[in-house]
Amino acid sequence: KNLKRELALTKSENGKTKLKERLITIKQAKEQIITHWQKAAPNLYYLVNPRIANVSKLQESLSGNEALAAYFIAPEGLYIWVLTSQDLKMMEVPISKARLTDLIATYRLQIQKTANYQETSFQLYQHLIAPMEQELAGKKLIYLVPHKNLHYLPFASLFNGERFLLEKYLLAQLPQAALLSYCKKLSSVKIEKVLAFGNPTLKDQEEELPFSAKEVKSITRSFPRTTGLVETLATESAFKEMVFDYQAIHFGSHAQLAPQNPLFSSLKLTADEQNDGQLRVREVLGLNLTSLQLATLSACQTGLGADSQGEEVSGLNRAFLFAGVPSVVGTLWRINDVTSAILIKRYYRYLLEDNRVAALQKAQLLVKKYYPHPVYWAAFTLTGIP
Repeated sequence: KNLKRELALTKSENGKTKLKERLITIKQAKEQIITHWQKAAPNLYYLVNPRIANVSKLQESLSGNEALAAYFIAPEGLYIWVLTSQDLKMMEVPISKARLTDLIATYRLQIQKTANYQETSFQLYQHLIAPMEQELAGKKLIYLVPHKNLHYLPFASLFNGERFLLEKYLLAQLPQAALLSYCKKLSSVKIEKVLAFGNPTLKDQEEELPFSAKEVKSITRSFPRTTGLVETLATESAFKEMVFDYQAIHFGSHAQLAPQNPLFSSLKLTADEQNDGQLRVREVLGLNLTSLQLATLSACQTGLGADSQGEEVSGLNRAFLFAGVPSVVGTLWRINDVTSAILIKRYYRYLLEDNRVAALQKAQLLVKKYYPHPVYWAAFTLTGIP
């Protein structure tokens, strides 16, 4: 920009020629760097530089009973694009960014404090779901593409006065619309072997998650070929060495979010001489995880800043997607250890007969039956494809 400004102010032809030559040199160097980046670290490149969605290709990826809803929060209002296999519609919702941000923050606080949430949930439903209900008629599965603070929102818990969204549709999320086609192109094989990590040994004893070790045992009952690693065995090194021989990976651990630099958000595992126990987003992006069909991040999350914009929440899920995993189950807040163990146990049991999004819906509905408040079941989301 400075060179272009200098070029506009330069009067001599000789000076202009030299500046133009410098601009060409810089442009060529930039193109070489981008080309090298794309080849050397494609996962990281496309995380930082999102793919542009091609509408016709997206429509080819949608079946007749599926729809995709993409949100965009502008200062003056909210925009929603609803795409089906046959149509594309855009609608504007008259709610300011400030008002929507306040509603989301209030709702999350109400849920996490196990407070009365119905009125706020209803308001969010009216802004986010009601405007497109006509387009969703007859659909079974909805792909949601959040924007900014909407990444924090448990869409499944939005309430229309009669039913939760969870009870109306199968729900999957995508950090970018273009990832739908990308995920559907990934190979699909039956899940038989699971690598499960639970209750890693951390420096702070208050971070112990005893029920996550029970999660590992329950997974073994559904998938006998599971390799369960708990406490001192649940190391980052074991993950990096063993993950390529399994179809699913499960983490029952804490997640450390880094709002200012999402590439450094991490899953906490046991440290050893080879690795520090912080499995960071940038490390996951450097792996080829196409052998995996599913990654489950049953993690208690910490480090969410008041000025966060949603990138760190989607960052962990997105990292596994870009590394080649078509489906990632994650959590939106610090989850109850007991109800999480129940939900995970049922989830893996249902996986034996249902696809990944249907299994999650059934597990959430079961927990909801005995623990009705959304704090106990709405934190879990599936990012990717069924």
